[in-house]
Amino acid sequence: MREIVKGNEILFILTGSIAIYKSCELISRLTRDGAIVDTIMTESATKLLSPTTVEALTGRRVRVKMFDEMGAMPHIELREGKGLLVICPATANIIAKVATGIADDLASTTVLSFTGKKIVAPAMNSVMYEAPQTQKNLATLREHRFEIVEPSTGRLACGVEGVGRLAEIDSIYFAIERALYDRDDFKGKRVIVTSGATREDIDDVRFISNRSSGLMGKAIAEEVALRGAEVTYVYGQHETSLPLGCIDYIKVENSKDMLNHTKKQSKRADIVIMASAVSDFTVENRVKGKIKRTNGAVNIKLKPTVDILKSLSRDKKDGQVIVAFALETENILENAKKKLEEKGVDIVIANPAGIEGVGMGEQENIIYIITKKETIEKGRMDKYTCAREIVDFISDFMKDKRK
Repeated sequence: MREIVKGNEILFILTGSIAIYKSCELISRLTRDGAIVDTIMTESATKLLSPTTVEALTGRRVRVKMFDEMGAMPHIELREGKGLLVICPATANIIAKVATGIADDLASTTVLSFTGKKIVAPAMNSVMYEAPQTQKNLATLREHRFEIVEPSTGRLACGVEGVGRLAEIDSIYFAIERALYDRDDFKGKRVIVTSGATREDIDDVRFISNRSSGLMGKAIAEEVALRGAEVTYVYGQHETSLPLGCIDYIKVENSKDMLNHTKKQSKRADIVIMASAVSDFTVENRVKGKIKRTNGAVNIKLKPTVDILKSLSRDKKDGQVIVAFALETENILENAKKKLEEKGVDIVIANPAGIEGVGMGEQENIIYIITKKETIEKGRMDKYTCAREIVDFISDFMKDKRK
């Protein structure tokens, strides 16, 4: 798993929204993952949540008042050594204060004096969120390089449906990871990542597919997104949750869908990473309706699907990098090098099938990174570490290509 937050000092500001209880989950997760979290609570926040609860989660004292026995300038002391400030949940009131430079309590004064990266996660009633004043204030924060983790739509505390719910904890955590990450080598790059398994229908209820969980593709998509890429995620069947940080998500069913959507998106992509497990065959004699058991033995005739990699390579634009995956049961390197040559791709990521706990549907992988110039073997590792190794290599490959 990623360890981006480990050892980092983060300053949290909790304000008086009912969503404050969700922030406890986020703070607990950050602390568990090795972050050092200091917390400021506004007076209204303490009416909803006891500072003692937060202190139990962080193991550190919560600050509320501008002046106390700990020091004469807490708004200065608290910011020292911190690379990131997070306001979560952020009420309309704190957003208005920060946007207009008001500094009348410890929270607002600390934000005004903080020079590092800043994240704001709004949470409020939909009428307040959509009010022109709030939208203007959020626009001002964006101009001042605050990252806004947009609220979600759903049932609010007041009982109505609308926008204003605090974003999912995973989304806020991802924004924190991205702010703390020390790599931005994919900033401005447009990347397509394909992932998951395709399905080829036999009849209206049965299909041919494979064991791909989508985890490898998800890990790669999140890694490039953390490094600043604009990621389009084209995915088939998925056993894991979708990756965070992508600008577009496109669901496909079969190899034909995967071909059409990937080709369309690739026209403006700098990098195409084909991590999906696309079926090599489709059913020629697909049956309408359901095949009945009473029909006895059934012969299913298969025909090859269109070769997506060859199709992408034929239409490849100047400077574009295409990365393919190769799952092999034998002669791994030989077959992967053959695929590199025949498909016309730049990089092949080969991985073995048939090893317990590794590969399709598993949490770990073993990979070989292959280009025309070199072959690099990587040991057994979890798929998030594997994704980082792959993306590191792609970054270096692109630098060498520009030389």
